[in-house]
Amino acid sequence: MKKRIETFKDELKHLYDYQSEVTRLQGRIEELVYEMENVKGIDYSKQGGGAFNEQSATARRLAQIEKKEELESQLRRVKEKIKGIGEVLSYMPSEDRLLVLEVVADRRRYRDVCEEKKISNTSTLFAMINSIIEAALRKM
Repeated sequence: MKKRIETFKDELKHLYDYQSEVTRLQGRIEELVYEMENVKGIDYSKQGGGAFNEQSATARRLAQIEKKEELESQLRRVKEKIKGIGEVLSYMPSEDRLLVLEVVADRRRYRDVCEEKKISNTSTLFAMINSIIEAALRKM
């Protein structure tokens, strides 16, 4: 169970990174779709008079499709991580969830949290957080 708790905390530390990654991947997919849907003009400045090369166009199109599929796969994986984090958090009481998010995801200074919540020391805070996470994991 200790390993699951630590794994969850590691994932939660990256929650905001995952959310940024979703935005980045969605933007990249939109760019790729735009490139795929737009008709490119013929560049007559190149040798050959800008003749259309069907083989090259097909290869480029296939590369774009593969890239889009890879980005969509990455997006699904990141969204699954966020969903998994959200599931565990949903099993926590509201006040406990806020404490865990504040300390682990927001990475607030432990001493500040202890002072604010009137917790005697940081090791007590860590024990509280671990027990909150453990209880949520057990409910799943």
